[in-house]
Amino acid sequence: MNTSPFQKYIARFESLQEIPTEKELRNCIEGLSREQFSIDQYIMFSEHEYKRNIIYTSSKCELVILCFKPGQYTPIHDHGGSVGIAFIYEGIMTEELFDKQLSSGMIVPSVKKLCSANEASCIDVTTIHRVSNTHNDGLVALNIYLPPLTSMNIYNLKNIQIEKWTAESFGKQDS
Repeated sequence: MNTSPFQKYIARFESLQEIPTEKELRNCIEGLSREQFSIDQYIMFSEHEYKRNIIYTSSKCELVILCFKPGQYTPIHDHGGSVGIAFIYEGIMTEELFDKQLSSGMIVPSVKKLCSANEASCIDVTTIHRVSNTHNDGLVALNIYLPPLTSMNIYNLKNIQIEKWTAESFGKQDS
């Protein structure tokens, strides 16, 4: 990406320690607003499922635009050791958080929250969540992952079976 305001934010993330704290992540996007930069060329929706559009990747971090039409959602997942932050560029994101029960290994819903445009939600190494667009307009989120998101565990509410997602198996484009 060659827009200079955006390069400032990339440099902030590139300068972080390997696994930054939530405070460090939030400090990196301090002052960020959708009016500062244009990501229109990366906003692409899919008719069938949410769409991942990678705009920057290095060995340190990855920036991805996630686009959701109304009714689209991610599977319940973790981030396979990556941390990150989701900055809502457009729309309203519904995020459902889950806890893993130590006794049974099952996951159970714990919290549901909404994030609107110009708000952010942090993802730590223990986060298990599902992101969805439960509203009538498109949802566009800028997600930053440290290190780049290369694998995830996919959970379900019926049993303790866990599926694996890898960026290579999905061409780092769609999930």
